Amino acid sequence: MRAMKAIGKIGIIGRGALGIMYADALSRFDVRFIADEARRKKYDTETVTLNGRPFGCTFASAPSEFAPDLIVFAVKAGGLDSALRTAAPFAGRDTVLLSVMNGITSEEIIGAALGRGNLVHCVVQGMDTVKIGTDVRWSRFGRFHVGITDPARTEALSRLTAAFDEAGVPYTVESDIMLRLWSKFMLNVGVNQVCHAYKCGYGAVMRDGEERRVMIAAMREVLALANAEGVGLTERDIDFYLGLLAGLDPGNMPSMRQDGLEKRRSEVDIFAGEVIRRAEKLRIPVPVNEELRRRIEAIDEENASA
Repeated sequence: MRAMKAIGKIGIIGRGALGIMYADALSRFDVRFIADEARRKKYDTETVTLNGRPFGCTFASAPSEFAPDLIVFAVKAGGLDSALRTAAPFAGRDTVLLSVMNGITSEEIIGAALGRGNLVHCVVQGMDTVKIGTDVRWSRFGRFHVGITDPARTEALSRLTAAFDEAGVPYTVESDIMLRLWSKFMLNVGVNQVCHAYKCGYGAVMRDGEERRVMIAAMREVLALANAEGVGLTERDIDFYLGLLAGLDPGNMPSMRQDGLEKRRSEVDIFAGEVIRRAEKLRIPVPVNEELRRRIEAIDEENASA
């Protein structure tokens, strides 16, 4: 029997909040940020800090200098096409592929582009990472939830969890990873979009008020959509994520609100946009997400002209 190949080299695409936090957590391995030459030169001019201390970044621009056993996609949705072009030369036959991106479509897109044989589905939750400028801060690391949709990928999952064990990274192997993926999507559709649309942090959606009511209503639209697609979300899932949200720092904010403060275009298309597209096919009304999309797109336009 062929011995399972251990993960020793890890490539991360995306030097944002999660990319930096996970590079630090996995630093016992040979971790490098995969970036093309233009982006690498830009990064070389910036000094990144993590929880107030300088964080050194090592880069790789060619597979001849670095052959990763694991590639982690930690980019925004709008940057995925470019990330796939950058990753393609580095993705070998045995390279495990992992996405920590928002939404419910990144694995499908990555698998179609690079192959599904070593693709592990993933949800990361419970973290309170914030990146403003080049400063990254976190007080709650959160947890990886990983799983596979095809038994043929069992070895890829085992290689990944062995690396997590070695690094002391918290994780759960999910028997139904698609349920977990949709559950986190439901939370993000609510909290990310409401915090962006209402220009607020977690505190506003933790207490009774319009922001919390709109957030829960947006989540319930996802619940109805998921059930129509055969994913068994329930009100208990909403209660679970409201409890998870209650444990975060009320002074912090989700990634979409951080994007707004940095004048970056939001990920509304993978949240409300995806909900609306799927709902139209199933003829399910989603008025809350339609209104959130209108408000967020207006903010995007305002930021673009600023």
